[in-house]
Amino acid sequence: MFTVPSSSTVRRVVLALALAPACADRPAVPPGPSSPAEPSLATVAPPRPAKPATDPALGPLSLMERLGHEASHRPQVRANPERLASALAAGGLALERWKQVLGSPIGARFCMAGQTTGGTVVSVCEFAGEPEAAAGLDYSRATFDKLIPHRSLIRNQAAVLTLVASGGASENIVESKRVAEIFARL
Repeated sequence: MFTVPSSSTVRRVVLALALAPACADRPAVPPGPSSPAEPSLATVAPPRPAKPATDPALGPLSLMERLGHEASHRPQVRANPERLASALAAGGLALERWKQVLGSPIGARFCMAGQTTGGTVVSVCEFAGEPEAAAGLDYSRATFDKLIPHRSLIRNQAAVLTLVASGGASENIVESKRVAEIFARL
């Protein structure tokens, strides 16, 4: 059931709406003696890394077209996903569901991801060069570290390895360290 608001309530709402623009245009109050002119270092958040630039040609493409574009425009990277998968297999660590994933959100040219039979998530991304890989790693840490626990990133020249130890179990942490060591030797 709808009830009609009182006339005093209507007047208050109309007055608030009429005065709201005046409040928005008010100049800032200069700092007084009790408030510091500059914020303390404890309250200032560190600058967030810039989002990596993406190829403008990717804008109008569907997800499948983007994946195809990334696959056909891969840089020559020594520590690439195929070499890691082969080295892991030689070391007794098989990868499951190893497939291409979108790299452009972190500025990568190409990425593949999967997991070990023990449950450790493994992702390798290729970048155009070492500066782009460093920027992509920084952006990934700033964006995803708080969202994904037990995560570590390692850069090997123009490639970045991301590992997620499933549930933080000690056997997954040991396995993650083995994968990282193998990646570092590529």
